[in-house]
Amino acid sequence: MQSAFYPTVVETYGVPLDTRHGYTKGDWELFVAAVASSSTRDMFIKDLATWINDTPTNRPLTDLYDAASGDYPGITFANRPVMGGAFALLALP
Repeated sequence: MQSAFYPTVVETYGVPLDTRHGYTKGDWELFVAAVASSSTRDMFIKDLATWINDTPTNRPLTDLYDAASGDYPGITFANRPVMGGAFALLALP
């Protein structure tokens, strides 16, 4: 059910966490990608890679950004341990 839903609400750089803001979290997206269908998994990975490649930053990978604009939401999180979520894809077959 979630694999069918997330593509309907995706923005340029990912899926917002909820309807209050357009914020997303890279760690959350990769946790979701690990258990999603292959097409939804690929969408999450592609959108995060697009954010990495398209947005200008000289900071380490962040876990919080705006899914539509790619901007930091006033707080700049960078190089935080939660990005270990990126390894969720390796933990499951």
